[in-house]
Amino acid sequence: MQIPQSALSSLTIVQRIDLAQNSITELSRGALGRLPVLFNLDLSYNAVTSIEEKAFDGLLQLQELNLANNNISRLVVGCFSSLVSLKVMNLSNNEITKTENGTQCVFEENLSLETLDLSYNRFTSVTPLTFPSKEWTPYRLSSIDLSHNLLSSVTKDFLHGTKILRRLNLASNRISDIRPFVIGNLSSLVALDLSNNNIGYLDAKGLRPPLNLEELNLSGNRLRKFPMEILPKAPLGLINLMENHLPHFDPEFIPKIQNGSRVLLNKNPMACDCRLVPLVRFFNDFRPNLSNNSISFYKDILDFECNFGRGNVSRLIMLREGDLQCDYTKDYLAPRIPSNYDLEIRTLEQRGKSIEIRWGVRSKEDITGFRLRIEGQGEESLWTKTYKYNVRSARVSPVPGSTSICIRSITTTVEGVHSRGLEICQPVGGVGDLLSSPHLARIGRNFPSLPLTMMLLILPLTSLCLSTIQLVI
Repeated sequence: MQIPQSALSSLTIVQRIDLAQNSITELSRGALGRLPVLFNLDLSYNAVTSIEEKAFDGLLQLQELNLANNNISRLVVGCFSSLVSLKVMNLSNNEITKTENGTQCVFEENLSLETLDLSYNRFTSVTPLTFPSKEWTPYRLSSIDLSHNLLSSVTKDFLHGTKILRRLNLASNRISDIRPFVIGNLSSLVALDLSNNNIGYLDAKGLRPPLNLEELNLSGNRLRKFPMEILPKAPLGLINLMENHLPHFDPEFIPKIQNGSRVLLNKNPMACDCRLVPLVRFFNDFRPNLSNNSISFYKDILDFECNFGRGNVSRLIMLREGDLQCDYTKDYLAPRIPSNYDLEIRTLEQRGKSIEIRWGVRSKEDITGFRLRIEGQGEESLWTKTYKYNVRSARVSPVPGSTSICIRSITTTVEGVHSRGLEICQPVGGVGDLLSSPHLARIGRNFPSLPLTMMLLILPLTSLCLSTIQLVI
């Protein structure tokens, strides 16, 4: 079925025509006649199989053309040549395999084209003629969607016709290979979507993004390691690495998060080990400073889970620093996380039936005293005593059921006495062994006020209120 020109010939002042969901099978030359002020034409959900040369003659002002969900498998050079004002072209959900004839691109005359949707087609590769490109010709193509095709690699042919490209969607293809320096030479790119492909390895040459990049989506791939060196120094708005095979958290993500990047790492098989200590510290430092602006980002970290092994999974918000350990005898690449304590235990000695503890102050923050306590099973406090700031030692007698002796700094404000920082604990059975590992630390129950620069999602308001009650001593 063709479009009857006689039915449209009198519509010389119409600006939009919707012919979607009809039974149109072909578009012959000058198919719609002369419509001088037509801006928008919708031909989606028809049965179009062929578009003849100059099929859109007479539509000099057309800016948006929708040919999605048809049966187009071949595009003839010249079929869009009359559309000199076209800005948006939607050819998604067809059977198209290429947009050129070996010598010329079908979009060569569309100098105003800005957005090109070729998703859900049958492209297996990109050639130097897939997108319009001529020397000294000012094309405006800034957004390309090639998602849900059959592409297997990103080659240098993507550099033709994409000089000012800002958004590139290559999601849900079969991409496993990204050739060196291709992505980095898309110098105007701000958003790159490579999600749901078969990417198992990346190096700095293959994916060093341009400096302007703001969003990078690599979710749903097979990455076991992410090369942090590829990221620009400027913060990215989004780094999406969800649903990969990353076995560990990389502490180098913390500066990115602090600078405002939104980092998504959910649904990776990450171990609950010492590499997560910086993230737990960051999370706890900023939790008391949430604002309405940061609540909306909190679900990213609220749903983050790690694995202790044997099916023992924990959410980040439930983790304590003391839970996160690395076996340095087996995990040689595990980082040595520097301690972040206000205090340090200098000696811990048995004196008859008593234990003598001596400590020092490391923090330059305002500390007014110390709180010493004896801990039982399940971290239950069996005995507690507060000391003034000028005291640096104490002698205590363990009570039945004692497992650890702990000390932390306190500070006094107009609202009362509050605990601060990290609590240091030493097992009672290990007297004489100075605490030297951050893994024996306990997370502080109240933290000093810090400037809010994070872009992480925190708790729902009800949970936040509950956490605040639990965290105040």
